[in-house]
Amino acid sequence: MLGKFLPLTLRAMQVDSAYISHKTHRPWCCRMKSTLTMMMLSTALARAAEFYVAPTGNDINPGTKDQPFATLECARDAVRDATNRNNLVVVLRQGIYRHGKSIEFDARDSGTANQPVVWKSAAGETARIIGGMVVPTAFIKQVKDVDILNRIISPAARQGLLEINLVALGIMDLGQIGPRGFGRPLIPAPVELIVGGKVMPIACWPKFDESPNPIGEVLDKGSVPHFGEKLDRGGKFAVETDRPLHWQCANDVWITGLFANGYADATLQLASITQQGKDIIFTTVQPHIYGFQSGKPWNNWRALNVLEEISQPGEWAVDYKTSKLFFLPPADYVAGKTEVVISTLASPVLALKNVSHLRFENLHIECSRGNGVSVQGGNAVVFSGCTLRNLGMTAVTFDATGRNHRLENCVICDIGSGGVMLDGGDQKTLTPGNNAVVNCEIHRFNRWSRAYCPAVSLIGVGNRIAHCLIYDAPGCAILLHGNNHTIEYNEIHHVMENGDDMGAFYMGRNPTEFGNILRYNYFHDIGFGQTHSTYGIYLDDCSCGTEIYGNLLVRAGRRATFLIGGGKYNKIHDNIVIDSVLAFQMDNRAQNWAQKEWFPKLFQQDWNQMNAAQPPFSIAYPELAKYWQDNPEVPADPVEGNLIVNCGKLTNGKPEWGPFKNNWETKSDPGFVNAAKGDYRLKPDAEAFKKIPDFKPILFDEIGIQKKASGL
Repeated sequence: MLGKFLPLTLRAMQVDSAYISHKTHRPWCCRMKSTLTMMMLSTALARAAEFYVAPTGNDINPGTKDQPFATLECARDAVRDATNRNNLVVVLRQGIYRHGKSIEFDARDSGTANQPVVWKSAAGETARIIGGMVVPTAFIKQVKDVDILNRIISPAARQGLLEINLVALGIMDLGQIGPRGFGRPLIPAPVELIVGGKVMPIACWPKFDESPNPIGEVLDKGSVPHFGEKLDRGGKFAVETDRPLHWQCANDVWITGLFANGYADATLQLASITQQGKDIIFTTVQPHIYGFQSGKPWNNWRALNVLEEISQPGEWAVDYKTSKLFFLPPADYVAGKTEVVISTLASPVLALKNVSHLRFENLHIECSRGNGVSVQGGNAVVFSGCTLRNLGMTAVTFDATGRNHRLENCVICDIGSGGVMLDGGDQKTLTPGNNAVVNCEIHRFNRWSRAYCPAVSLIGVGNRIAHCLIYDAPGCAILLHGNNHTIEYNEIHHVMENGDDMGAFYMGRNPTEFGNILRYNYFHDIGFGQTHSTYGIYLDDCSCGTEIYGNLLVRAGRRATFLIGGGKYNKIHDNIVIDSVLAFQMDNRAQNWAQKEWFPKLFQQDWNQMNAAQPPFSIAYPELAKYWQDNPEVPADPVEGNLIVNCGKLTNGKPEWGPFKNNWETKSDPGFVNAAKGDYRLKPDAEAFKKIPDFKPILFDEIGIQKKASGL
């Protein structure tokens, strides 16, 4: 409600231009050292449609199946040099390809619309491109230092504690845990521990499966940057436990939580832990954007990187003074057999700039501190059937200048911040980007940054999210900024599991973001974790011009299913809302508190910036062109023909804020095929069709991931 969506920062937070150099240098091993070798390669290049790469290969090889290259860079350069550009394919054999810097692609790596260049795993094999270091068994040692062991609170954990000397491995940049969170730019994660392909939890207290601790009395709220304070003074507050007295190294400890508003998480470093009488006092190095507050149910904290709290299998912590990582191995760990990886790369694993018609198929991109993939500019880059996991920032970012890019049939999981930043298109000209995320499974994101780092950030003009399955995250699923986007046939559940005043789908505070469509999605079991006011669909701060229809929303939001925050021209029809306390929460904020803060000044700036009274906006959105003559502060959002089942109340808003027409509220089964088993299709003779004669059936079988996905 307070302008949580920050459009000016979304792109700035995830742009990777700094990681893409102006020149791409071929590795020394690809600079052939003999005339004979050059002749062999030249002959191979002239006839080859395929190049092979294998971890056991050699970059002086010609890149054939029997004599593969060893590195992706060498294969990339061979593609650039190929005189035969027809059907170029790079085949990666089974194994790990470890990279200490980004693998960079540019326009020279492009194919054509009819013959894209393809990079893929060999049939039946898995090629893993990692931004980390596989730790040799000899570097994983039993902890014998008595001083370290005595710090561990759990006696059982002392017995099996292991250590890795990161400097001895050559890992000098350990990264940083924070500061991070709402109002701050995204930063790479610190080094992380991945065992057996699974990212391990950082040692914390309370544990992640326990409720966080409440903030006690605030002694100093610290600087409040949101209100223009330029000082960088941390806060000071009491904690209602003496547990921190056991922690010896306070400045290696960070706290994370909702220190003020329930949508603004932060991770800040502790400067000190002190005792004043009976009170334990935390003092932070950095301020929170809103200053520290207490008293709300969500004002809480959890401590991270606490060596003393290693107690559960897999937990780890880093001692930054000695550059050692300590961990308790998971139950299925077998020394010498189980793979152990330390993530190291802070830049994208794959960095593409101005590349067109390039496909990546069935690859694993993983184990990095930074982004998995960065795509800047270009046209028709496709990632198909890929797995992106155990990444510290965002899995894939597409910037504003790219067109026709596509992420399809991919799995994205265990991500530090968000899943995909899907940008593209020009808002002033309403030129579409035509970029898409289709048939993808995205889950377990928000490991490090939770505030508005969704499964997909949809930005720009004319982009699409379809047939995706999104679940298991503390924050929102989809965040929208821009025009003419389509969100359809997605299943979204068990997101918004922590916080307050947020929605699984969120957009807001810009009147010009017209033309977006949200249809045929299945939202269920949203926001019932450690949450307070949560919603399924959240049109915040006078959002305008979105059409929402054909959606199924079951237990979607603890407070209400929809929040319509004072906007106009939103059309909400033919939806099914089930098991909600309140179906539609509505207000007229532009007539009261918003006038004191940002309405109409901010909206006038946005409207002028897009020149909304002139083409193309005035042609595409004639209502918007007359916005200022149509009582803009008065809500007007038609809510018509919706089926409301077993809900406490239809709306808390005034009838004229709709209007509300032809909605049917019932406490009985309206004619579902089998609601008890989650089959919410309506029978042909369902009572709902009699009560709402023009109600359009939801195409339930087409929602979510589809087996035949290539044509979607």
